Amino acid sequence: MYEIPGFMGRDMVDAKTEFIDTLCKYFKTPKEERSDVLYFVTAMEDELRAAGLSDSESAGIHMLHLWAITANVYKATFWTIAYLVHQRELLDHIRAEVAPAVDVAGETVDLKYLAEKCPRLEALFNEVLRVNSAGALAREVIAPTLFDGKMLAKSTKLMIPYRQLHLDGDVWGPTAHSFDPERFLKDKSLARNQSFRPFGGGYTLCPGRFLARKSVYTIVALLFSRYDVALDSDVANQKFPPLDDTTAGLGTMAPMPGVDVKLVIKPINN
Repeated sequence: MYEIPGFMGRDMVDAKTEFIDTLCKYFKTPKEERSDVLYFVTAMEDELRAAGLSDSESAGIHMLHLWAITANVYKATFWTIAYLVHQRELLDHIRAEVAPAVDVAGETVDLKYLAEKCPRLEALFNEVLRVNSAGALAREVIAPTLFDGKMLAKSTKLMIPYRQLHLDGDVWGPTAHSFDPERFLKDKSLARNQSFRPFGGGYTLCPGRFLARKSVYTIVALLFSRYDVALDSDVANQKFPPLDDTTAGLGTMAPMPGVDVKLVIKPINN
């Protein structure tokens, strides 16, 4: 990724190669032996084969999907839940807002309602992405270009880290480094600001951004409608988990290793 030389990320390259090889073997397996697979996988496989892609090429594309699912959504969900259990007033607002979207049995969710009628949930998720995202935009200069007094030669690789954009005080104000979902409610244009790019931009805009958002919305709605979730009072001085900003990230950042949030979860008796 980003054309970084392989020797600078040998462990990653080896893992990716093994992953793709495994997927390639999977696609060589007769379909009747894997009939219980998710519809999305078979539909995508059929589309790729129809386009003339080989097993290896198809495996590479499926690897990107699996990477996106396992690399970002669960971390965005973790941070969303972490902020809610550490801010009880915010949790109460969110629980009340999403309640109409969950059926009486607590088994199904009205995604349209969550997407269109829950501004606080949207603001919460946007702020989670703003504060905890660390992706980057990569581009190649196609012609000599003068930029900010510097001449960029043709074929120069450019990387624009989103985190700097997300923490820019000129855009987000004096509280740019603080978690404050209210900012997206007070100024709805911030969600469309050029300095808010949690899902990338241009031709690399994440195609799974809608699914990712709906996935987190669904988890939040079901979890907090079914259960009373709170910090474990038996664990003294639970602090908010620190962000691991010691390594470069390609999406949502993780908490520091070894840090857990201890919770007590009890069913809500309606």
